[in-house]
Amino acid sequence: AIVPFYIALLPLDSDSGGLSFMRVIRLVRVFRLLKFGKYSEGLQLLGNTLIKSLKPMGMLGFFLGIAVVLFSSLLYFAER
Repeated sequence: AIVPFYIALLPLDSDSGGLSFMRVIRLVRVFRLLKFGKYSEGLQLLGNTLIKSLKPMGMLGFFLGIAVVLFSSLLYFAER
């Protein structure tokens, strides 16, 4: 976790993509965390809960979007 900070301080040519390999290393770390979810019961429970509540969360997002448009329109006409 400390090494990427010091590598970023090195004066490498940004046009040649000198630090692009750091992005790959970060992606590998993220994929390793996703693989860890297979073995953790708590993360499996969280994943199953999110999957089962996808439809209600979609409805919540939809109504929230409608409310934002409605109230922003009301404020626009009130300030006008």
